[in-house]
Amino acid sequence: MCSSNPSAYYKDNIFSYCCFGDPSIKVWTDSIKHFPEPIIEVTSDSLNISVGDITDYDIIVASESDRLIARYYTVYSNLTIPLPTVSCTIAIHKSNYESYLFDYIATNYIQNTTIKRRTFASSSPIAIGKNVTTEIPAGDVAIERGGLLQLKQNSDVTIPNGFECKLGGQLKIN
Repeated sequence: MCSSNPSAYYKDNIFSYCCFGDPSIKVWTDSIKHFPEPIIEVTSDSLNISVGDITDYDIIVASESDRLIARYYTVYSNLTIPLPTVSCTIAIHKSNYESYLFDYIATNYIQNTTIKRRTFASSSPIAIGKNVTTEIPAGDVAIERGGLLQLKQNSDVTIPNGFECKLGGQLKIN
């Protein structure tokens, strides 16, 4: 079905004979690539995202229950998006690249959670620990190996109890 001729329109041909049942499913057409560690800056009203010299990518914002909140596209290597109003997962996506995921916490508390990847929180004040709110069940907060919790430097941070940063996890206030 695919021509070995590099000038052939093999992508169109692959999509027209999609064996997966859904023609909107993306098909890898090259070896998987990885985004460099993006530079992410949280301001009072936006997220500034830069991925080095990579251009032409999407930013997908999904709720904690995996519902699409927003999708942004840029032809540049950086993009500024509005600061999410709810806690969410944000994916940087480009064809033939493994998506880069990070989380944003919009509440003024972090409780009963395990942080396993890069996570940003910009609320001030913010409380982190076991019994800092009655809105969700009580539970400890742990940053696992490879996890990173980044808080804004001007945040008023309270960590009363129930917080653990495990070996290889990071808490940054910058």
